[in-house]
This record gives sequence, C-alpha cells and structure tokens, in this order.
Amino acid sequence: MKLSQSSLSVAVLSTAVLALTACSSGGHSSSTTVTKTTTVPSTITGVNTTPTKADAAQSNTANNPTTAKFQGGSYVVQGKSVTSKTLGTDDINNLVIDGKSFPIAFSGINAGGFTNINGDITSGNHVSHVKYGVKNDSGKKYYFYQGQRTTNMPTTGIATYKGRAVVGNGSDGTSNFTVNFADKTLAGVITDKSLTGGSLALSANIKGNTFAGNKNGVQTEGAFFGDNAAELAGIYQGKGAIGAFGAKKSQ
Repeated sequence: MKLSQSSLSVAVLSTAVLALTACSSGGHSSSTTVTKTTTVPSTITGVNTTPTKADAAQSNTANNPTTAKFQGGSYVVQGKSVTSKTLGTDDINNLVIDGKSFPIAFSGINAGGFTNINGDITSGNHVSHVKYGVKNDSGKKYYFYQGQRTTNMPTTGIATYKGRAVVGNGSDGTSNFTVNFADKTLAGVITDKSLTGGSLALSANIKGNTFAGNKNGVQTEGAFFGDNAAELAGIYQGKGAIGAFGAKKSQ
C-alpha cells in the first residue's frame, strides 16, 4: 500500500496534531521502562522470549522473502508470544508481513534519528542502506529491519560500528558493535536508560552476510548492508527487552 502526498496531508489534518515526531540525531521520544519481570512493551507481561521461526514460504503479499531485492527479519509480538519471521520486499519503504503491506517511510518526511508516527518508529538518515524500527497493527508489534544485503563481505580485519536503537516503545537507545571479519564474530551493546542496568550485551556469529547469536539469554539476529558491509542492522530480545538497531561503520 502506498500513500499519496494528498492522502498523507489529509491524515495529518484530520488528527490536528498527528503526534508526528521527526527526531533529530539528538532528539528523543518517550521510552518504555523495562524491568527483569516485564517484557517490552510494558503492557504485555509474561511473554515467551523463545521465538519460533515462521514458515519462510508464507504468502507475504507479492514478495518471496528469499528472493526479494530487500531482505530482513522481524520479531512479532502478540499477546504472550514472540515469533521470528523472514522479510522480503521489492520496495524498502514498505514493510510486507502477515499478508499485509505497510508504508514505513513517506515523501518529504526525513529525520536524522527516527520518524515517529503514532508510535510507528522508522529509522532516519543515520543509516542509508537499511530501514529498521517498530510497526503497530491490530494488536501486534513488528520489530523489523530490511535492506539490500552486502554482496562483497570483508574477510579480514576488525571494524567498529556506531548507531541507534529502538528499545520497546522508544527510540532513545544507542548501539555500538565490534566486528571481527576474520573470526566471523560480532559483539555489541544496546544502551538505554530504560534497560535494567542501562545496557544490554549482544553477541553473534557471522554466516555469509548475516549474523545470529545468544548471549546470556539475549537473542539477536541481523545482517550487513551496503558496499563492503558499510552498515549493519538487526533485532534483539531477552531479559525483558525487545527492539531493533542499526549502525554505520566508523571511518
């Protein structure tokens, strides 16, 4: 589904003040407080934090997740369950999942940090080759990332990545990673005041242009995007937290 400029304008006017926030790299939106006994989002408690892999052959409205131009993944939160799904679309600005297509970026709306439209958060121009964030629909929350994956992965060297993160319902978080391309390992940390202890450690092994892992009960998955693994993005969940991240290689 694509929105025309006129239909977007009507939507904005009909809500008077749409709660549209274009967050600059220094701006913040409200965050959900996360404790060890509460699963983000805070209105959902007792969520099973072991995701099950969805059928990759599902009919996701026009695009096959394994052959689409832009690929990624999503944690879907509904009730007390968290499901991991594979994403695929031929338009990076549309999130295609569960038989539906959602616009996640709009013409003329740009931000250094994130755009936030009524709680639907999408990364801004702090990353160029990937989109990530959270989409709300019919009682479900989709934490997602998608982009055009790297085809010329480095095989040697160590690189650092710095970026941002969605933590629960907010986009105040930062993300930092160290990637060893020779050893095919990734170590990172999500930092946000809402997290227990203020941070969450991530660890993963690299396979091709993707990565996945589990560190002390915190699961993560993601991929590299752009030329020579210029950016990375993914999703994470565990210890009462859930969200998405994106980061750019430091020069």
